[in-house]
Amino acid sequence: EFRVGIERQLGDFNVGVSGLYRDRKNQITDLLYDLNTGKYWSDVNSGFWIPFNTTVPAAGAGFPAVPVTMYFQSKDAPATFTRLTNVPDAVGRYTSLDITVNRRWKGDFMIGGSAVLSKNYGTFDESGADRGGGQFQTPDFFTNRAGSRQSFDRPVVVKLWGSVKLPAKLRGSFNFLQSSGAPWNRTVTVQPPAAWAASRGASTATQTVYLEPTGARRNQSTTNLDLRLERLLRLGKEHEIGLFADIFNATGFSYVTYQSNPGGTWSPDAENTTAGRFTPVSTGPRSQTGVRTFRFSVRYSFN
Repeated sequence: EFRVGIERQLGDFNVGVSGLYRDRKNQITDLLYDLNTGKYWSDVNSGFWIPFNTTVPAAGAGFPAVPVTMYFQSKDAPATFTRLTNVPDAVGRYTSLDITVNRRWKGDFMIGGSAVLSKNYGTFDESGADRGGGQFQTPDFFTNRAGSRQSFDRPVVVKLWGSVKLPAKLRGSFNFLQSSGAPWNRTVTVQPPAAWAASRGASTATQTVYLEPTGARRNQSTTNLDLRLERLLRLGKEHEIGLFADIFNATGFSYVTYQSNPGGTWSPDAENTTAGRFTPVSTGPRSQTGVRTFRFSVRYSFN
């Protein structure tokens, strides 16, 4: 990991620019392992994976037909057993440029903000509690994986905050956040033809593959603005009452959750043909979130 940054005081403002590069490699996951020979066999060169060429049909105007080479397990493959090991191809990288501007309380207001431009990518999925269990177990895992974005990749995140003294001993504050949407990609599950599998000695178990890298498409970006108006009342030297009025999601931003990936199952009639049965999933909006919330609070404190 490498970090470099610089800060400079410009009048009442502190301005900073910093960069970060993080490279995680040779990470741990569980590969298929042959107890008899003591060798891993998840790789295409193990001899236990049979290639199959097919073209996945289009799924509407936004999802064209995609040619892809799949790999299905040989019937001569060892019994399924996995073993943890370091995988040289299991990499995760993060780069960012962070720009910050801050003005501390002086006079009647304070204000600050930041903009983070970043890229979080790699072949190893850093998300999830198991941190990568089940990855790299088949050659299909590598398809369109290089350069894929992590599920929590957000290329642009902007934050603004501030507070100002108002008449009548009131104080107003705000907090604003805007972020790029989550990345996603088209996938498909392929069922090999029974006749092809029988002739090649391959299993008919389905395999799932990326048809494009994660990050080729993104969900809706998000925006949130919270506001607060407060008034502090002193009661002698040791007691204080605070009155607060908050508005969360003041702009009423609404986020719609979509089923965007047509996914589904492709069952071709033979290798190198477009004939077959394609059953994509239903796409479209699923739910909507985003409520403007008002909250009024009273706080009593004493020494």
